[in-house]
Amino acid sequence: MKKFSRSWSISSTNNKNALSKTLNKSSNHESDYLDLKQVSFEKPVSWILVKQLKDEGEIAPDKLIYLNDLYGSLVIPRIYLGSRHAALDKDWLTDHNITHILTVAHNLKPAFPQEYAYKVIRIRDSPNENILEHFDSCHQFIEKALSDERSNVLIHCQAGISRSASALTAYLMKSQKMQYDKALTLVMSKRSFVCPNLGFRYQLQLYERLGCNQPKKHLQYWKFLIQLRGRALVE
Repeated sequence: MKKFSRSWSISSTNNKNALSKTLNKSSNHESDYLDLKQVSFEKPVSWILVKQLKDEGEIAPDKLIYLNDLYGSLVIPRIYLGSRHAALDKDWLTDHNITHILTVAHNLKPAFPQEYAYKVIRIRDSPNENILEHFDSCHQFIEKALSDERSNVLIHCQAGISRSASALTAYLMKSQKMQYDKALTLVMSKRSFVCPNLGFRYQLQLYERLGCNQPKKHLQYWKFLIQLRGRALVE
């Protein structure tokens, strides 16, 4: 699949007509696919604007998928996987009844700490980051949130591609007793550009071998940790 090659930057002075024109420049679905790592906004497109475009029928449904994916994707009932755009847009959070936000990123602070319950995992999207040590605490946060039937959860990182996707995959493995490959396949089926880095994939596989239990109790985890720190020293 080809990547979206145009620079798409919407300033605060642009309106929905400019956005509509940008998205409708090409009729080729594949060539217009958004590589979210390449999309940059001077000011994020507001969720209200996206809703206007949808309600007014100015953009084809397949193009609106691109805009929706800039925010979040429903993976299983009450759990959304998304990007920083969702976490920073109050209208999106309200429309999706979000009450709890799990942030898996090193440089994103809670935007509305007085209005939502947050958990922040400060890690970079690097194969040499230890995301495995956070899987159980993420699981506990999500389970506590879902214990209230009125609650919905947003799990996000920068783009909803690697870090947050890994955290959600681990949650599904533990809560739904799913195998690693089936859990990741499910996440990817709901958000097609999900792509955990190779280090995170290895850690998810190790988490499966450990029975999705507290990793510090297992010798395999400590061997992995030694290897991880060894690579960090080489770098």
